[in-house]
Amino acid sequence: MPASARIVSQIVAVLLMVFGAGLQLSDIGDPFGTGIISMGSFTLIFTMLVTLTMINAYNLVDGADGLAGSLTLIALLAVALVSGIHHPAAAAALTVSGAIIGFLIFNFPTPWNRPVRSFMGDAGSTMLGFAVVWITLGVSQGDARVISPVHCLWFAAIPIFDCLTCFVRRAMKGKSPFSPGRDHFHHILFRGGFTVRPALAILTGLQLTYALIAVAAHYAGVADVVMFVAWSLLFATQRTVIRQIGRLHRCHKLKKLRRMSAAAA
Repeated sequence: MPASARIVSQIVAVLLMVFGAGLQLSDIGDPFGTGIISMGSFTLIFTMLVTLTMINAYNLVDGADGLAGSLTLIALLAVALVSGIHHPAAAAALTVSGAIIGFLIFNFPTPWNRPVRSFMGDAGSTMLGFAVVWITLGVSQGDARVISPVHCLWFAAIPIFDCLTCFVRRAMKGKSPFSPGRDHFHHILFRGGFTVRPALAILTGLQLTYALIAVAAHYAGVADVVMFVAWSLLFATQRTVIRQIGRLHRCHKLKKLRRMSAAAA
């Protein structure tokens, strides 16, 4: 499908979520320490913007076997953990998580499933992004909210960071933010000499760490403004951190090759 048709279909899906399920991003919590910020008359537009960003963030991060599924699984299990087993959103999160686990059996990069490997494709990755938004709105909005929207940002930190940093870098270079490129986090790790499985371990490990931090902060009652400042600092430095991991690994491999060459000589 062309990009225009995909965007239109995604907008229709968002409208079904808002008007069919009554889910929308009516406030963003208290990220600046000034009180709850309500979207007011901009609620529909802001919900549309955030949802489309998340849908396509999970689509763009799907550049290695097992990556999009693993990142989504972490986000949904975190939501289920903070919402409690009796919350309707927890039931939805665990249901989708079960489907993801079943899929990862045939998508995770292991030698034993190579003859029966399955691939997600754009339809799968965009559906996962939409599921994360839908379920997260169910626990972070309205009078029955169980967690702040600011804390929920941490559950999907890696896809959001990857998407936004790529968009900003492409715009600064005079390119369309939607143009294809090899500037995503997994590409940086690949250029650093990592294969699929180590790159997958690094990115899912980072996302798991961020999700656990958010869950712990939620139960500890950490203020939204503290979590938002910390999240913003991570956003500003995440690409540099991942690039440094790739650079250190590349230097380590070069030193190892030199030692092997010297030993052979």
